[in-house]
Amino acid sequence: MVDETSAFRAPVDVSGIWSFEVSTTATRNPRTPHVTFRQDGNILEGHYSSWFGDSVIRGTIDGRHVDFTVSLKNVFQRMIDVHYTGTVNDDHSIQGSLEIPEPMGTGTFLARRQPAAG
Repeated sequence: MVDETSAFRAPVDVSGIWSFEVSTTATRNPRTPHVTFRQDGNILEGHYSSWFGDSVIRGTIDGRHVDFTVSLKNVFQRMIDVHYTGTVNDDHSIQGSLEIPEPMGTGTFLARRQPAAG
């Protein structure tokens, strides 16, 4: 008999380069950060590059659930932690939400993996 619970919780492989489209309550136009995920089992690390600057990624993946944080300077040049949480969809995109300290608020995102160079 297969244990469906443990099979579901095995992490999906999200390693690679991703293009994000991020919409927040504080911006009129979506932002498009680029993310490179490196994955070791359930541990996510990598690089985040956006209009607000670059950051190291630290997070986890549990089954299809992705959770990571980046530290960036806000519009007032203060360091803030932006927390992303999402789900890997059947089409291999990642969709979810993000929390940004005030005054930026909350947002949503959709990410698509870029084809491997080669």
